[in-house]
Amino acid sequence: MTVSIRPLKIEDAYTSVKWRNDSEVFRYTGNTYDHNITIESELAWIKRVINKEDDYRCAIEVDGIYVGNIYLTDIHDGEAEYHIFIGNKEYWGKGVAKEASKQILTYAKEKLSLHDVILEVRRENVRAIELYKAVGFQFIKAEGDKWIMRVDINQEKPLVAIHCLVYNHEPYLRDCFEGFVMQKTNFRFVAIVHEDCSTDNSAAIIREYEAKYPDIFRPIYETENQYSKPDGSLGRIMNAAIDATGAKYIAMCEGDDYWTDPYKLQKQVDFLESHPDYSLCFTNSMVRFPDHEEIAINHVWDTYTIEDIINTNALNTGERGDKIVPCAHTSSVMYRRQECWSPRWMKKCFIGDEPLFIAMAQYGKAKFINEPMTVYRAGVGVSSKGYQEIKDWSNRVTMYHAINEGLEFKYKNLINPIIAKFEYKIFRRMWKTGQKLKALRHLVLSVRADYRILLNRIMHNTRI
Repeated sequence: MTVSIRPLKIEDAYTSVKWRNDSEVFRYTGNTYDHNITIESELAWIKRVINKEDDYRCAIEVDGIYVGNIYLTDIHDGEAEYHIFIGNKEYWGKGVAKEASKQILTYAKEKLSLHDVILEVRRENVRAIELYKAVGFQFIKAEGDKWIMRVDINQEKPLVAIHCLVYNHEPYLRDCFEGFVMQKTNFRFVAIVHEDCSTDNSAAIIREYEAKYPDIFRPIYETENQYSKPDGSLGRIMNAAIDATGAKYIAMCEGDDYWTDPYKLQKQVDFLESHPDYSLCFTNSMVRFPDHEEIAINHVWDTYTIEDIINTNALNTGERGDKIVPCAHTSSVMYRRQECWSPRWMKKCFIGDEPLFIAMAQYGKAKFINEPMTVYRAGVGVSSKGYQEIKDWSNRVTMYHAINEGLEFKYKNLINPIIAKFEYKIFRRMWKTGQKLKALRHLVLSVRADYRILLNRIMHNTRI
């Protein structure tokens, strides 16, 4: 099968008019019509566009058969817009679009001396996005369901993509973004900033930084809140956008936290590049309370295994009272982008960082750099507001059941006691508040998960 491109001809109209009247062909192109396109209008359109000096419009042929169109339009100042469709449905899914795209991008570089080519695509058009990624396009920004992607013909892909969630973070956002732009690296990095339909001025601040640092900030502006949806849409949106950057590593920092070390990214990349048996790298952090700061991690473990992370996240070494203190604050973490870096079982988890660390630790060890390079603001994030103990503990039970199942019960000896512990916490709190029948159900679930938790309480004469 030989794929080639050639300039459009007037007689192509007699074939392309059939495609324009096929709603299946044009479903994702954004060009929808409420009437049939006539051959006269199609002929007039081709006659008009083939002579435009700022367009390069081509037909796609396979073994001499005309099967689709591919264009570069609005060519000026070294930039152009890209468009493609395969009209002949017999050639869908056969790699025709990918080969034609490679050819026109080569022409853009060698003949037109372009440096940037951009496109628009609906984010539900997953197959098209995969094609664009394969030929070098990267995610730039999103407005609602519309993605903008770009291929920088003369520039390498970013090595690191920053994962940043924003919702009503106006008072803290500049600290967060200044931590990004001050990074000193010998590689490119970008920040995927998801603005989740905030009710404050967060979006305006993001647009300000997007305009000032277009090579770093790649925002997603939502028209409706995604975090509140139970279908996992927020995770899918962020995963797709980060995948579309082609970055090798992912660094995390939500909009209410910030980085303080200008070499944070460089230090973590240097370590992971030279230690392929590690999948995760995190640093120490400062925890900022309203009236003071304190160091996040006091113990000094150089390396964590998956067993260490499970234990430290949820057992005695990771708790202060009834509030969970993870082994790493999210803003300190960098990890390798795996093909399955967001497994399906994570959709059942009400928070993303702890199960993510566990998931990544399946692929290698975790490195702890004992330098405070980030600041975590305690009690500020969405998950910190309206904290309800019973609801939180119930969510954690669901989460650890999902982790147990996702890891094929390989670590049930570690995870079952965690489940039992949270079930026992629910039992005690319900018992104290008079919900004794419901409480007994959770006591049974605790014993079923691991009877040793109850036995330990009895041996130490712990009162209900």
